Amino acid sequence: MEIKTPIPLTVNDAIEELCVKFLNLPVGEETTVERIFFHLQQAHWFYVDEWADPEGGDCSDEDATSIYGRNKRIFLPYLRFDAFSKLMFSTSPMLREYREKHGDFKARFKAYSNTIPRYGAVMLNASCDHLLLIQSYLLQLHKLILTVLWLHKC
Repeated sequence: MEIKTPIPLTVNDAIEELCVKFLNLPVGEETTVERIFFHLQQAHWFYVDEWADPEGGDCSDEDATSIYGRNKRIFLPYLRFDAFSKLMFSTSPMLREYREKHGDFKARFKAYSNTIPRYGAVMLNASCDHLLLIQSYLLQLHKLILTVLWLHKC
């Protein structure tokens, strides 16, 4: 039996709940801009996976307080990471005093996170003797994402 987290009634309620869940950093954990943005990223993924409209009805932070239903299930509007993190900065007591620096902090996080190699997917065949890794590379010149497939033997 799968237990789903109840969907908050408003985006503001959702943001407050996510501040509690994801921004209460463990004692002794480094509180750098990069570390905080990793927590914000996890909160955003949770919001998108659990509460946002699966059809991806995009909205800006100006109309982010509305809710709407589809098939008698209420969903919160999809928020891009930028709008989501701005709302988190406005709501969280820990981040509120830095909301004017949100753009600078996000740029620092993006620059840092681009230095970390990430794989988009790891897939194994049924006999587990082949591994498929999908890795993304950002091409600065054309600002495109090129997906490269690598096939490895285990």
